[in-house]
Amino acid sequence: MTRRSSFKDKMHRIVRNYFECIESVIGQRELCSAVHATANSLGFHSFAFLTLPDERQPLLVSTYPKEWTCRYIAGGYEGRDPVVLRACMAQRPFVWSRDMVEHFDRDAKDFFFEAEKFDICCGLTVPLPGIRVGKAAMTFAAHRGSKALGTCLSDCEPFLLFMASHFRSHMCRMLEPVIVVEGAELTCRERQCLEWAMQGKSRSVTAQIMFITTRMVIRDLESAKAKLGVQTIGQAIAIYAAWKASGAALEADARV
Repeated sequence: MTRRSSFKDKMHRIVRNYFECIESVIGQRELCSAVHATANSLGFHSFAFLTLPDERQPLLVSTYPKEWTCRYIAGGYEGRDPVVLRACMAQRPFVWSRDMVEHFDRDAKDFFFEAEKFDICCGLTVPLPGIRVGKAAMTFAAHRGSKALGTCLSDCEPFLLFMASHFRSHMCRMLEPVIVVEGAELTCRERQCLEWAMQGKSRSVTAQIMFITTRMVIRDLESAKAKLGVQTIGQAIAIYAAWKASGAALEADARV
């Protein structure tokens, strides 16, 4: 077996395991665990997802030491973090390490010195365009040198881009408030599944539109059906359609 075919087999297992893990995701903790396990499989010891919404406090979700993340947010470090500053301008994933401080001021050197105390010294970062939650980036920290990280980026860039985008998509939905439809508290994703079903989209097409699996669409439709207290998905869709037609949807969106 060649090195390339061996690598392809490894990536196939990693991708398959990731999808198997996210099938059972119901909250932020499970989502983080799935990403953390996948990052470990790729040789990274931790990850961090940061959004920079306009006029709101940044959102940081990570497996970095809690002492560091608390210090980071409380100190407004996102404003002087060289990796974040570069991610705000970059279009593609990039490798970073302490060597990059040559292009920044003294604060950057102090930042890296402090971060290294928490075993954060080099890694890869995937910039994400500003959609809904503002600019965002996902960083994977490692112990490897720049050359090894460069090889990893070359081999795994498509999957890293997918995982970062997938994580942001799920986080956005998890952070959105529930919507009350005829007395039933539906999650944003359950409502979206009903919306696409109402528009005649199949479950597989809905999965593609929402960037999730078909099984997750089925699960959300079944959950919405149970919450609405009906026997069939068709009845749940009918209730949702009537609720939307009544104008209640606009009122609910305005409150959100």
